[in-house]
Amino acid sequence: MFMIMGGAAYLGWLLTFGTGIFLVVQRRMDRVMTWAIALGLVISLAGLSVGYLMTAPTPDQAHELAEGLHLSTIGAHSVGAPDGGSGMPVTGWATGSGDLRVAHFIGLHALQVLPLIAIGLRMLSRRFSVLASTTTRAALVITAASSYAGLTGLTLWQAQRGQALIHPDSSTLGALAALGLCGHDPGRIRPAVQGAFRTATHRRLGQVVRRSVNGADAGLPGG
Repeated sequence: MFMIMGGAAYLGWLLTFGTGIFLVVQRRMDRVMTWAIALGLVISLAGLSVGYLMTAPTPDQAHELAEGLHLSTIGAHSVGAPDGGSGMPVTGWATGSGDLRVAHFIGLHALQVLPLIAIGLRMLSRRFSVLASTTTRAALVITAASSYAGLTGLTLWQAQRGQALIHPDSSTLGALAALGLCGHDPGRIRPAVQGAFRTATHRRLGQVVRRSVNGADAGLPGG
């Protein structure tokens, strides 16, 4: 089963990558949505990559394989306990051990969450003038993406230590608090985004001027 999952993970990774690149190169999108899709693509690919960890042999399975035993199943999503233990309602995520599916799920859906945030900010900009600036909304999207990536990494780190999502220790809670503080102030990101937009604008203006000059030169009579 996990071998089939491994092949599906490769296919899903490639399809997500191709779809994301196709969307990023579309010129009809505004800059905020471009940031949302590009960053969402990177995080989603990272989340998909967590699936490969589930297909790798566990230490016990590796030992049995080394002894020449034939295993019907290779890989696991639980860390610190066998698969099939008690799970959370709806999701089924393990409650007594680490579960790699948490980080896989969170990271995987970044490509949907971040564009939805961009759409929400655009709708709110009609009512709140502070969001009217494209630069401000882009900074907020980048902040959200940074926090989202941090949350994905945090849940992966938690699972790899054999710790259930609903039973965080002090280290996990401390990392979560630090993540919240780092994502609290998007003001530090705004100047960087503004500089990137200014550079891109200058580059486009330069291209327009060069085309105009070249077109004018082509229309002059020869000497």
